[in-house]
Amino acid sequence: MASIANRSPWVVMVGNKELAKFRLKSQATKYLEDNPNPKAKIVQLETAFEIQIKLKDKEGNVIKLTNTCPTYKEAEAWAKKEEERLLEHKKQHGGKFDTSQETMTLEEGLNLLLEQHYKKMASYSENKYRIPHIVEYFGKHKLIKDITKKNVKDYRDYLEEKGYALSTQKNNFALLSMLFKHANSEWLFSLTNPVLGVKIDTPKNAVERYWESKDEKEKLLAAIEKYRPSIKNVVLLCLDLTFRIGEVLPKAMHDKHGNEINQDKGLFWKNVDFENNEIRLTHEKNDHTKRNT
Repeated sequence: MASIANRSPWVVMVGNKELAKFRLKSQATKYLEDNPNPKAKIVQLETAFEIQIKLKDKEGNVIKLTNTCPTYKEAEAWAKKEEERLLEHKKQHGGKFDTSQETMTLEEGLNLLLEQHYKKMASYSENKYRIPHIVEYFGKHKLIKDITKKNVKDYRDYLEEKGYALSTQKNNFALLSMLFKHANSEWLFSLTNPVLGVKIDTPKNAVERYWESKDEKEKLLAAIEKYRPSIKNVVLLCLDLTFRIGEVLPKAMHDKHGNEINQDKGLFWKNVDFENNEIRLTHEKNDHTKRNT
């Protein structure tokens, strides 16, 4: 069963005077002894309730979860939900808990995250490329549970010092943050996400859609004509209509067995209306963030 304890501050109340607030009851008591007043009283606020869950499986493995909620009712609800989740996990795994939190390295965690979370996403290959660079900085034997906020801040400073683009910093930190979210929700780890609260500047990546010189476009088209003439019309289309290449050309996706997955993404003849001079794209880069239109 979960234990819920009131960890709110203690206050000394004396009429309409300003409250004296203390972390411990003993501190409030001493303050009252040093400042005696027959009308004063010591009261504990109800603003922070700490929940501790400790469950053991048949092999003696122990899972511990902690959290703090602003009200007792919220603490009870969280404890009930998490206990039910842990017990269901235990039931599905033959009465055992997974204790890999104590032994999983950052490299192992990132690779497992890649296969479980990013496998069918377009960002799979990009994140696969990022993992070795992150592991190289933290070290192959660094445990996930040992990564602190200071480690993360030092990593940010390292990337800045080495001149990495803000977009690279942001993407690497997003991958790290997802690791901790996934570990807590799917692997039942009890870890604080050290990435949260570490500030990274927002990339200034607005694109100026102008040629740098008069002959830049001609040089580009000449190079395409020489090396990849088959894509010349695609490039012209993208330049004129500001399409992304991934919106026009379907990207090959494969399932876990290596078989190509058919997609209805990209520009097909059925989406070209010659009568009304109209092109319809069925997929955009950030579709998941937009309302259907």
